[in-house]
Amino acid sequence: MSLNNLPVEVLHQILGYFCIYCSQRPSKEPPDAYLQEGDQKPDQPSWYSLQRHVLVSVCLASKRLCSIAQPVLHHEFVLGYSDSWRSNHYTWDGRLTSFVMTMAQRPDLARHVKRLYIHPYLLESLGATGHPQESFNNSHRREYITDEQACLAIRTLAASMGVAKPRKPKIGDFVLLLLAALPSLGRCSFQLAPCNDEIVRSARLSSAGVTELPLRTLDISQRTRWIQSDSFDFEKRARALFSIIPHLETLNLHSCRVIQPSTYAPFLANLKHLRLTLNRSLSRSLKVLLSSCTCLRSFAYESAFYHYSTYASEENFRLHLAVEYLHHSQETLESVHLDLRLRGRPWPGTHESATPMPTFCEFPAMKNLFVNLQELKTLPLADVKILQEFLPPNIECLQLPGEIDECHVVWPRHRQIALLSGLAEVMAQGGFPKLKEVQCEDFLGPPDVEVINSRLAAVGVDVRYRSWPSTVSTLDDTKASDLPPMFSPPVQSTRPNESVCYMLPPDEDEPDL
Repeated sequence: MSLNNLPVEVLHQILGYFCIYCSQRPSKEPPDAYLQEGDQKPDQPSWYSLQRHVLVSVCLASKRLCSIAQPVLHHEFVLGYSDSWRSNHYTWDGRLTSFVMTMAQRPDLARHVKRLYIHPYLLESLGATGHPQESFNNSHRREYITDEQACLAIRTLAASMGVAKPRKPKIGDFVLLLLAALPSLGRCSFQLAPCNDEIVRSARLSSAGVTELPLRTLDISQRTRWIQSDSFDFEKRARALFSIIPHLETLNLHSCRVIQPSTYAPFLANLKHLRLTLNRSLSRSLKVLLSSCTCLRSFAYESAFYHYSTYASEENFRLHLAVEYLHHSQETLESVHLDLRLRGRPWPGTHESATPMPTFCEFPAMKNLFVNLQELKTLPLADVKILQEFLPPNIECLQLPGEIDECHVVWPRHRQIALLSGLAEVMAQGGFPKLKEVQCEDFLGPPDVEVINSRLAAVGVDVRYRSWPSTVSTLDDTKASDLPPMFSPPVQSTRPNESVCYMLPPDEDEPDL
């Protein structure tokens, strides 16, 4: 039987293997998989492009196969996914404008787009007066989107949607019109530069007639340097975007190291999953952000390394503050991941101020909890009672990376054994009846493992050992990445204290020019 004779259902299953959206649904795909490191070699073809070539070839085989494969081909536009962008064989020139033109001319295909990832290479020259090629990777020359191509794409897209075309379009106009042209778009990922440009321009919302987007998942990954000033300002950069995505359920903020919702936080009443990785925001900023979340089901936070920090460690996000700020979602929260290993510690000779005893006892829905053991070191109870007072009543899986004491000389680690032995005693008396698994750091020695395993196995708990490395991405400046920013940063004006943002040239057909 030839491919052309297979049933449509079977063809969908086969073709779905070459589509990220079909093969890696949200329940299976890590939230930051679109920018993770892999095995891509610069001198090898992009592994992602090879997958897309299969779908393109099927589209060219016959009319029947084209009608089946073309919608699958357009389920996603995520060029540069993961580390595939590192391939020197990637062709970037005109790819985004071609996609935009297709969406404008083929609304039937636009309805099939489920996912969008705007990689910085796709937009690196939009609005720039010259091509900043020499400041990035010179080993692989690329062709760039011309200003004329960008303006033509914007005009065509605006005309297809029946909205006024922007007279002096900026990058935010381009993104807004593209998002509005995709009625089934469920997930959008942005890689941003540390500047103040709006992701979508608020000035264009009313004129474009855009009041709502169907986004359910939003990824914002900021390409920043390890300095204090690199912040992500919700007010300036994302307020307009959040105002038109009322049904947002998942928000992933990666490398947005200093979130500053000082006077504004997005209204996230429908948000179910919030994930902050490589983050070093002040606790008061996170309080504002979490105050707008009232029905979270999962919350994940991973601190970043506090290099050149100018504020005291007491201002960092801490365990008792996390418990306090999450109380808005205490009835719905099922999973909490608090990795505070890099949150910063006091200078030698100083001590962190006494903190109240945090407890998840009033979080009845919580099943999974991740918290690094060192956070338990400063709690008022330094004995076996800590976990009894701290854990939620219906806990099923407990992850305890690290160790209570940073430095130790004598083996075994008596405090950790006492801690988990105390947990076993509580369970033997009927406490935490749903707890079935405890995970610890894999550097524990044989004496520790034997003691812990035997005592918890006696109460029906399986103990596993593993490691939890910090989140990394392929788009990080700490690796001297050659990746340019998504949006060109502001250019200093000749006038003091004034800056001018890059914009696309005006439409030559405008009568008042």
